[in-house]
Amino acid sequence: MSEAELANAAWWAWLWGEIEHWSFLAVVVFLAIEFAALKFGAPYKKILDDQKDLKIAELNKETARLRKQIAPRTLTGEQQKELAEKLKVFSGQRGTTKASPSTPEAEMFARALSAALHMAGWDVVPVQGTGTMFLFPTGVIVQYQPELGKPRDQQPSAAAEALASLLKSDLGIDATAIPGVLTPPHNIEITISSK
Repeated sequence: MSEAELANAAWWAWLWGEIEHWSFLAVVVFLAIEFAALKFGAPYKKILDDQKDLKIAELNKETARLRKQIAPRTLTGEQQKELAEKLKVFSGQRGTTKASPSTPEAEMFARALSAALHMAGWDVVPVQGTGTMFLFPTGVIVQYQPELGKPRDQQPSAAAEALASLLKSDLGIDATAIPGVLTPPHNIEITISSK
């Protein structure tokens, strides 16, 4: 090999050696930059992740609320027994149940609620609901007729308020007890309205 070819080979070896060394240095520098970027960016990424998690939780809560809103009101056999047990103290109440407006969901819930009240010793009879109402209350409306001369704990109001409270607190069903003028011999009228 000639002196010129050796010089040429030496130059190329030097060039590629330098490229190798500088490339290795560049890799180390870029790895250091990547590490620093990960370290300095972590708090901002956490803020974004936390906000995303909060938004997901809000959306899940809203989804659960909407599912509950569209789900039919029901009483399982166990819930009927529990409701009956808690309302037995008011056995002997006489009243009616009706779905107004009359929808399949309201009719089914009126039947399930009537069954629980019968287990509690209440004398409730279903009456035909209506297709529409002039006023559109929502939930379960428990009207009661006060009876003069009875002690407070034997008043239909106590039974009506207990029923509305149990439906609301134990089962999450919108319910309200209100006084009303009812046709004897009934002292309680339970109206299952729209949700």
